Amino acid sequence: MVTVPNAIDKMVTGFQEMPNKLKQIGSDLVKGLWNGINEMGNWLKDQITSFANNIVDGFKGAFGISTPPP
Repeated sequence: MVTVPNAIDKMVTGFQEMPNKLKQIGSDLVKGLWNGINEMGNWLKDQITSFANNIVDGFKGAFGISTPPP
């Protein structure tokens, strides 16, 4: 059975724990954003590399340049 003093104790405990919970939420949010930025950086690098390779391949094709066999 929930009594008024018991309910008040639970509310007080909840408020006391709130700063640590908010701190953890903030920390998780920043870590998640950082991981997302890092992943996006790798994706962007891959896109730029692919774009540059397509341009080089286009020039090679236009001028009939081929890579010599190994």
